Amino acid sequence: MRRENAVAGLCLVVLCAFGLPGCDTSSTYHQADVAVVHMNALKAELVSVKDQIAQTVPALNQVVEAADADPRTAYETFKREFENTRRQSGKVRHRADDVKRQGQAYFSAWEAQFDKVANPETRERFEKRKTELAAQYDKIEEYAQRVEADYEAFMRDLNDIQLVLGVDLTRKGIESVADLVTKATQDAKTIDGYLDQYVTILDEVTAELRPGQQ
Repeated sequence: MRRENAVAGLCLVVLCAFGLPGCDTSSTYHQADVAVVHMNALKAELVSVKDQIAQTVPALNQVVEAADADPRTAYETFKREFENTRRQSGKVRHRADDVKRQGQAYFSAWEAQFDKVANPETRERFEKRKTELAAQYDKIEEYAQRVEADYEAFMRDLNDIQLVLGVDLTRKGIESVADLVTKATQDAKTIDGYLDQYVTILDEVTAELRPGQQ
């Protein structure tokens, strides 16, 4: 059923993009459908980056454990996993930008309909509901900004470790970044929790936007 919903959502995005029959672009609820598709895509990328970090940090610790033997294989594994993490991070940023743009389009559609509502009481309820939804949607951007600073610091630490070990893969070279490895290992746990919360917020907002809900 999830796969069928995902395929239907993708078809909706394509139809809307080309203005083909099947997508009534005058109906704001179709904008909500498209927003949900983009948020689900972002959620999938967040789960993927969580999984990738879970591969990268243990690979880094394997380098430390191999310091007294031959750490070259462990280092190459870490280097590869870190590059995968960097690549996955780029996908998350791209999807997050899509969600932000779609949110702007969605609420612009609300604004376009607002002035057409004649009944004052209906207009008031309409505006109240828009304000509620906008507050929910704003949670995504607010939390993304909160996570971004810590995540970027985590990635900088991993990059520094890779650069140092790429030049000095001796025991002393590994010891020189041992404190940074410990910090990155702890930070990874914190970021994992952040990403879980990010996914939860996306679930909450999609539940608010999906037609037939609430």
